[in-house]
Order: sequence, then C-alpha cells, then structure tokens
Amino acid sequence: MATEVTNNEPVLMFNDKKYIISELHDDAKVIVALLQGLEQDLAQAKIQHDRLLLAKEGYTSRLEQVIDKDPNEVEAEPVVDTPTEDG
Repeated sequence: MATEVTNNEPVLMFNDKKYIISELHDDAKVIVALLQGLEQDLAQAKIQHDRLLLAKEGYTSRLEQVIDKDPNEVEAEPVVDTPTEDG
C-alpha cells in the first residue's frame, strides 16, 4: 500500500490500482488511516529496536571489559586537572 498526491488529491496505490482517497467509502478511508498509522508505528518500532540493539552491544562490550576483574579491586578515581589561578 502506498499513497501519493496527484493534482492535490491524495491517491492510494493498492493491488496495482490507484484510488482517490476522498472518493473511497468511509469504511475504506478509516482502514487506510489505520494502515498509515500502523506504518508509522512500525517505523518507530524499528528505531526502538535499533536503539535497543545498540545498547545491548554497548553493555556486552562493557561486560567483556569487566568480566574478569577481581571483585575486590578498587578502581582509582580519575585524576582531573583543574586550572590554577596562574593559568
């Protein structure tokens, strides 16, 4: 299902046939709107899926870095250079 605009009229391409949306039965218009909403939901779900995969990869990488550390080892605080009054 794809929609396009022809002569300022939204057109639905469905089963290799073009339909002017404003001329469709009200039930068909509702279904078209629902399908368009689902397409948007699927696009958002893909973004969410990709974000979750990236987070999983990051946590997996971090786990690889710390998995064999001694649990009693204390990490030193990072040293931060602070400017003095002299510059």
